[in-house]
Amino acid sequence: MSFVPAIAFYDLVVFVHVAAIVAAFGVTFTYPVVLPWLARTHPQAMGTAHEVQSLIGMRVIGPSSVLALATGIYL
Repeated sequence: MSFVPAIAFYDLVVFVHVAAIVAAFGVTFTYPVVLPWLARTHPQAMGTAHEVQSLIGMRVIGPSSVLALATGIYL
């Protein structure tokens, strides 16, 4: 009797690839909505907002992009 995995490794890599794309670039679609509202309602918070953007870029977008690239090359 042979063992058949419930999920193929390829399917797992596809899932990781799609999840990395969503994590890396999904947040960037919120910036055009959030930043104008923030500038209108809380202009004093814009410095902090841009600092948060930078932090998200370094800690979320960068690593997720590398993971998406690596899994994309595998696929």
